[in-house]
Amino acid sequence: MKATEPSVGTYRVIIVKTHYEKRPPSKIPIRVRPLAGQGFPTYLNVHFSKKLRSDLPLGTLFKVQVTLVTPQWRQRYLTACGEPTVVTRDEAAAFIRERYRPPPKPSD
Repeated sequence: MKATEPSVGTYRVIIVKTHYEKRPPSKIPIRVRPLAGQGFPTYLNVHFSKKLRSDLPLGTLFKVQVTLVTPQWRQRYLTACGEPTVVTRDEAAAFIRERYRPPPKPSD
């Protein structure tokens, strides 16, 4: 686990995106994953509303609160908590830039 990645049970608000899962065998063809730059690997799946995944177009961006889940015998994943909000690309980029930008390097 990376130093910036929250531990299990910690809640964070992040931006996630729907995408089509190409890897077989996938019982769920439309998946949700975090965008880069927020402290979570982009390969983690997000347990997310099936209705929202199927009702909105692929590539839809959401701002949502998540927590990391590490089951004993399965790959870890994120689970969405609360009500997700649809955001635009510009809103998502601004959110990530403002919330997760690295701290400035100290000057010598």
